[in-house]
Amino acid sequence: MKDKFNPRSRKHEVVIIDDIDDPASAKLLKRAYNEVYLPAFPIAAERESLEQWCARLKRGKDDIVIVGENLGDPDKAVIKGICVGVYFSISDVGLLSYYAVKPDAQGQGIARVMIDRVKQLMLERAEANGGVLKGVFIEVNDPTKVAANQDSFDPATRVSVSHRLGAKDIPVSYVQPPLQPGAPKCDGLKLMAYAHPKTGKYPGPDAVRAFMEAMYQSHGVDMANDPDFKKSMDDIEAWEKQPPKSDPKIKPPGKKFG
Repeated sequence: MKDKFNPRSRKHEVVIIDDIDDPASAKLLKRAYNEVYLPAFPIAAERESLEQWCARLKRGKDDIVIVGENLGDPDKAVIKGICVGVYFSISDVGLLSYYAVKPDAQGQGIARVMIDRVKQLMLERAEANGGVLKGVFIEVNDPTKVAANQDSFDPATRVSVSHRLGAKDIPVSYVQPPLQPGAPKCDGLKLMAYAHPKTGKYPGPDAVRAFMEAMYQSHGVDMANDPDFKKSMDDIEAWEKQPPKSDPKIKPPGKKFG
């Protein structure tokens, strides 16, 4: 576990899981997976296994942040939230693949703390890799496709919360490739993106294309023959042909979290 339980936001401790071979880290992550992640993502096709997370941690691809209290003791820890980010070094893009806050801990600014921390970690990964972070993306259930009773959190509310946390809709159709062998695609999602942690700008068509390619390639999809990938590429090309719109920068997050 990195950062020695710092920084702190009010009374919340923030821990970065970076050594899955450490017994305390492994136990804390398992608890967060079972107690926070699984209840927050009831649609099986959208979930990943704990083993997948651990494998990517060993390869240095994931950034996992846990927020709570007494996190130094995995048995007594009060886990309030978890956030998982995946950095795709092949294209210098990041996916904030999951974040969840326990219902009784919501409204305390925990989601913003986790998201900002993972965005910063992705920026550091890109720079350490000699690259330039192109964008940080997020997938959310599309309220026009997923009913409120199908999710643990009303999709319309989730989209609204994502907007308040700085995410912006990406005007491209998106189907998530199968996350595990034999699993189905997930066509109930919409793609959004956060402002760049350093520049405050949102990703444009080139960055979205890089993300799509990284996402599909990393899951072994034959992009040349996949109709959903091709549809996304067509949407990106149509987006590029539209007259440019002013894209206001937002101020990168400071030390205070909402």
